[in-house]
Amino acid sequence: MKEKWIKIYNLIGLLVCFALASHAQQVFRKQAPLNTVPADGFYQVNLSPALTAWLQPDLRDIRLLNKDGQQVPYILKTDQQALQEKPLPSPALRQTDSADKHSYIKINFNSPFFIDRLIITVKGPRFFQRQAFIYNDAARGRELQKAFTISSGAETTVPLMTKTAQLLLVIKNDDNPVLQVQAVRAEQLNRYLLAYLEKENNYRLVFQDSLAAAPQYDLAVFTDSIKQQTTTLQHGAIQANIAEGPMATFKRDDNKWMIWVAIGLAIFILLLLTYRLMGEIKKKQ
Repeated sequence: MKEKWIKIYNLIGLLVCFALASHAQQVFRKQAPLNTVPADGFYQVNLSPALTAWLQPDLRDIRLLNKDGQQVPYILKTDQQALQEKPLPSPALRQTDSADKHSYIKINFNSPFFIDRLIITVKGPRFFQRQAFIYNDAARGRELQKAFTISSGAETTVPLMTKTAQLLLVIKNDDNPVLQVQAVRAEQLNRYLLAYLEKENNYRLVFQDSLAAAPQYDLAVFTDSIKQQTTTLQHGAIQANIAEGPMATFKRDDNKWMIWVAIGLAIFILLLLTYRLMGEIKKKQ
């Protein structure tokens, strides 16, 4: 009987170790190499819309690695002035004109992009001015992003700050003829990493891990001392990140509550089994 309980204790210990190990590592599923670094210095590593589409809304799940798989500190920046030279891919549009005197236009992108500005082109009467609303039409539910006015005479530009693959445009028609939405263009602010890179090194970005925590680097303290004019650097094609030891995994410092739950559950089971074991021993005595 004693040997049976020892085996149970050992099994529980192994399960706890497995649970802790599974949360001690984080794996980034995607990677993209950086272009050649021409000289030592600070660089602005631009993140393309195709890359940021894989990231969490706060961009916490991206790391910059050198050729040895070591993290390179960076400062995450967003250029509030210049929009990406290339607009986001054109979305698919589907308009429904309802009897409730509203038009509903579904705007579907092929990926969950960061959308910082929409340019809407509509066709209608010579003179019109309508109330309109943009919703984030995600699976978790609709969230109002912006209320604005669509008027005749020019395209309508709508500033946004959202990350999604689906938007819903609602136009209030009242008793007027419906407007036909002909085109919607989306643009994204330039997001980039500011980092010190060395000429003799090779670098790559690894990203896409929904459980990753934002990194904490000393470099953030020196933001003001870094000159504004830095050389830009682009990344290469996005591909799957095949785990290669330390180059693909890092210590995890988030989801600590799950580790404590696993430990607490193991302690509870051990106490329960100990109580039952003591009961059996007393019976034998």
